[in-house]
Amino acid sequence: MLVSTGVVEDFQDRLIEKAIDLCRIDGKSTIQPKHALAATQSLLTGELRLEAIEAGSHAVSRFNECQEAAMAGKAERNAQLVDVAV
Repeated sequence: MLVSTGVVEDFQDRLIEKAIDLCRIDGKSTIQPKHALAATQSLLTGELRLEAIEAGSHAVSRFNECQEAAMAGKAERNAQLVDVAV
């Protein structure tokens, strides 16, 4: 079990380092999905690469949906507060 944990941690470290390098090359201070995608594409091959890209794209889509829903809920609560104050 320790061996597989070490392999996963090593890959995670390499993926993060690659994404940070791409982020710096792009002149950004925050890693964006495109940096993670490019790092994944450069480190993985074959079917694993395709699965990782698909899973990452799905995760980013879900995150964006949740952010939009949260913003819509916040705007609705603010509108209700304005109505109560008037």
